[in-house]
Amino acid sequence: MKRRTFTYVRAHRNYWSLSAGELARLLGRDGSMVCRLERCGQVPGGKAALGLEVIFGVSARDVFPRLYDRVEEAIMARAARLDQQLAGKTDRRSLRKRELLADMMKRATANHRRA
Repeated sequence: MKRRTFTYVRAHRNYWSLSAGELARLLGRDGSMVCRLERCGQVPGGKAALGLEVIFGVSARDVFPRLYDRVEEAIMARAARLDQQLAGKTDRRSLRKRELLADMMKRATANHRRA
């Protein structure tokens, strides 16, 4: 079963009184793409997500919160595995990588406290 991607595209579009066609034109796409995003049937591509951020002034994370959470969860699981592989290594590059992983964990933890 395909998981749906909850979005706030329609809410932002309605707030600014844009039709689906007008939003599609701003994005350089056809109206059906906007409908698919709003119905949660399509995961946005990078250009669409960034385009919505430019248009509405709201981060893609805030427009697609559940998608962001799923991506973050998958990346953090991979980050934990990399951290385990680096355990005990003290060379400069390994320490730098672990610094990045620790920073990622702090941001993820802060994100969940805000939610």
